[in-house]
Amino acid sequence: MHTHIVVAHPEPASLTHAVAARIGEAIVNANAGNTVTAVDLMAEGFDPRFNAQDHAFFRRTTALPADVAAEHARLDAADTLVLVYPLYWWSFPALLKGWIDRVFTQGWAYDEGADGKVEKKLQRLQVHLVALGGAGQQMIDRRGYGEAMKTQIDQGIFDYCGAPVLSSTLLLDADSGMAETHLQTARARQLLDVAWALVGEEGTDALTLGRLAEAAGVAKPLAYDHFETRNGLLAALYADYDQRQTVVFDERIGAAKARLKDRAHAIASGYIDCVLSQGSEIQGILAALAGSPELRAVRRCYQQDFIDKCARWLGPFAAEEVVSTTGLWAILGAAETLSEAVAADAVEHAAAEAELERVIVAIVKRST
Repeated sequence: MHTHIVVAHPEPASLTHAVAARIGEAIVNANAGNTVTAVDLMAEGFDPRFNAQDHAFFRRTTALPADVAAEHARLDAADTLVLVYPLYWWSFPALLKGWIDRVFTQGWAYDEGADGKVEKKLQRLQVHLVALGGAGQQMIDRRGYGEAMKTQIDQGIFDYCGAPVLSSTLLLDADSGMAETHLQTARARQLLDVAWALVGEEGTDALTLGRLAEAAGVAKPLAYDHFETRNGLLAALYADYDQRQTVVFDERIGAAKARLKDRAHAIASGYIDCVLSQGSEIQGILAALAGSPELRAVRRCYQQDFIDKCARWLGPFAAEEVVSTTGLWAILGAAETLSEAVAADAVEHAAAEAELERVIVAIVKRST
């Protein structure tokens, strides 16, 4: 996998640059086959101004500017794009916004058909956003800036072009002594990425904090500081998986029509796709979670969270807007079993998804 990291900050010694460097290290250390290119837009002197040639290219009356063509080549070689930037006025800094304006061109990032429909051309490019801001989370939430940024950036830019935003991270309070905390967050991300790679390559049984430290190229005490015990590491891996699963569910439920069949399809496809996206690694983690009372309790907590969400999503279609508890657990059991079967190549992906959708619909209808 090749990752292209783009950084937009005028100070090379900034926390923004330090976080970007830590992310690059984590990706390379996670798997020997991973490669990374990192671009400092300020140091390279990228011109963010949308000029007359850019406008003429948009009108299809001239050739693509050479500097934009060079950016296209970099992105064409990448599987993943990571943007790391300071939060200016609740959005990108002008340098990065200008990079988006000029580089995400019509004909390359998207196109418009004769029928007026937008053709999304960047489905292959996964995106991660990492923004650093001086404000606190409470202020962001109170004023709705987080949702506004998601609408403007995640949906308005990347979804418009078809590029899935797999994570959108805000590292806040950067001006109030939080720099070390944010570096710790980046280091934890690195260790989790390396741990996932180890589970995939060597199996869950081989995953120890000592082996993790060795593979990540860090001192053992650092791994122990982050996770304390092997069980703590396994719990963190499952929490990481659950967080990504939550993002997928929220996006699919949000896009689904308020009908039982559409909600059932969103849940079925989201659950199975999340398991498949993590590959065999998640099966090893799930098996390990069953190995001790402490870890079983961790898994039960996340299972209950899924049950509660299904109750909210499906309740409006059941009698008295309530799906029975046994029915909700049956949905979870079917989702886990069918996902495991698909991951083991025992059943076809599409068939399992359709069957799970039917199970969900049937259980909800029995509640009416």
